[in-house]
Amino acid sequence: MLKDIFIPTKIGSYYISYKKVLAFELNTTLVQASLLSFAGNKIVIENSMSITLQDENQLSIVNAIKKITTTIGTYDEVVTSFIRSTIVFKELVLPFIGREKIKMIVGYEVESLLPFPLDEAVIDFMITDENKEKSQSTILVAAVRQSDLDNQMDYFENAGVKVDIITIDMFALYDFYMHGAYVLQSQTSVLLIDFGIDAIRILYIQQGILKSVRLISYGLAGMMNRIDNETSALIQHRILDGLLQHHGHEEQDRMNYEVSQKIIVDFCKQIMLSISFFQKQTPDFITPSKIVCVGLGTEIPSFLEQVTVHCKIPVEILDIKKNLLKNNIIIHKKSKIDARHSASVIIGLSAAHYGDVNFLVYKQNVARNSLLNKQLLSIILISCAAIVGVYFYSQYQLRIWDMEYNKSKKEMSIKLKEQMDVDTKGMKRINDIVAAAQSKLEQAKKVCFSFSPSNHSFLRYLQELSSKIDRQSLGLDLKKLSIHDKEITLQGKVKDFDVLETFAEELMELKNFTLKSKLPGELVFTVVLQAKEDQDAK
Repeated sequence: MLKDIFIPTKIGSYYISYKKVLAFELNTTLVQASLLSFAGNKIVIENSMSITLQDENQLSIVNAIKKITTTIGTYDEVVTSFIRSTIVFKELVLPFIGREKIKMIVGYEVESLLPFPLDEAVIDFMITDENKEKSQSTILVAAVRQSDLDNQMDYFENAGVKVDIITIDMFALYDFYMHGAYVLQSQTSVLLIDFGIDAIRILYIQQGILKSVRLISYGLAGMMNRIDNETSALIQHRILDGLLQHHGHEEQDRMNYEVSQKIIVDFCKQIMLSISFFQKQTPDFITPSKIVCVGLGTEIPSFLEQVTVHCKIPVEILDIKKNLLKNNIIIHKKSKIDARHSASVIIGLSAAHYGDVNFLVYKQNVARNSLLNKQLLSIILISCAAIVGVYFYSQYQLRIWDMEYNKSKKEMSIKLKEQMDVDTKGMKRINDIVAAAQSKLEQAKKVCFSFSPSNHSFLRYLQELSSKIDRQSLGLDLKKLSIHDKEITLQGKVKDFDVLETFAEELMELKNFTLKSKLPGELVFTVVLQAKEDQDAK
C-alpha cells in the first residue's frame, strides 16, 4: 500500500495504521480461521470460522481456504502455522545479544544437527532469554525442509491466497501463555500441552524460559485410529463429536467412557515419556510443578481428574477466552472462542503481534528490499521535484525582482534628469546612478558654500555685484557669469569706451572681491574676481 512506503505499520506493539490479519490453523479434519484487527493498542477478534473436512485430500483443504477467505471478511495479511511434524528443535546459548546478529550465525550452529542439507533448510528461532549482564542470549531454533514448506504454501497458492507469515504453533502457544497466563515463580517449571486433533505439542518451560519442546505426530484422531484402525476419518470425527458430548444413552455413554479412558491413558503415557525426554535434554532439569493443557482433548469428560491421577502432577486447563479478556482483547459476538476454535486466534496473535518467527522471512526480506527501493525512489523523486520547484520558483521571483529593479531604475533616472540634470545614459546599476546624483549634489553644495567659510550664501556676493555695478549707465551686456572655487568670471561688453573706465572703477570699489585681472582696453571683456576670506567681507 502507498502508506507503507512512507510510514511503518506499527512501532513496537503500537499499530500506527489499521490492520486486519486472517489467521489459519490447518489439521487433518478441520480448517479453522480467525479474523483479528489491530489499531493503536486495541486488538479485536472480529470473526471466526471452521470447516470440517470430508477427507484428507488437498482439494478439500484448498476449497475450505477459498470459502473462508471469501466469507469471513476483508483482511490485509494472512498468517498460519507449519503443519508438518518434521521440525528440528535445538536450544542454543550464544555470547551476544540481538536478533540480527543471531540471524547471521544460527544456520552454522545447527547445521550438524539437521537431517537434511543446510541449503534445503529454512531456519528461524525464538529468543527465550537475554542476559544483558553476561551479554548472552538463549534461543530455541526451529528448522524445516524447504520442500515441506513449499507443499504447505501450495494449499494457499491453489486457493489464490497470499500467505505473509508461517510460524510454529508451539512458539505461538508459548507467546500466548507468557503474555497472558504465566506467573513467574522461582525454581519452578511447567509443562504446557496442546492436546489437538492431529498432534500433541508439549513445551517444557523452566523459570519462564522455553527450554525444550516435543511434538507427538498424532493427537485425538491418531489415538482413535489406534483404537480402531479401520475407522474412516469422517466416522472418527463423528465418534469424536459423540465422545465430547453427553447424549444421555447409557450404552453410548459407556462406550464413550471406555474410549476416553484409553485416550487419556495414552495421553498421560506421552506426558511421562516427555518428562523423561526433557530430563535428559536439560542439564538443570526441574520436575514440573504443574501441567497446563489446551486444545480439543481437554473437553473429554473427566479429563482434568483423570490426567491428575495418572500423572500425579496438578493439572489445569488454560481458559483461552478468560486470558484474552485479561489482556484487554475484545471478542466480537461473531467469534467463537473455545477449545476447538482457539488455535487460529493464538497463531494470529503470535504471528502478527507477539512473536518474530516467520519461515517466510527470506521472501519477506525480498519484499522489504522492494519496499526500501520504493522508499528510496520516492525520496529521490520528491527531492528532485522539490529542487525543480524551488529552482523555477526562484527564477520566477528573480524575474519579478528584475522587472521591479529596472522599473525603479528608469523612474529614478527620469526624476534625476528632470530635477538635477544628471545624465544617467549608459549606467546599468542603481548604485552608479545614485553615485552620479550624489556627485552632482556635492558639486552644487560646494558651489553654494564656496564663498563663505562661515556658511553664508554666495547670494551675498552676487547682491554686491548687482548693487555696486550700474548696468544701465554702463550699457553692460553680461553674456556669462561662472563661479568656480571662490572665483567669479564675468564675460560681456559695454556700450562704448567712455564707460569702460567707470566700469573698472566700480569693480575696484567692491568690498568682497579683489580684481584678479585688469580690464582689457576693449568693449568686449573677460574679468576674474576673487572672493575675499576675511571677516570684513561680510
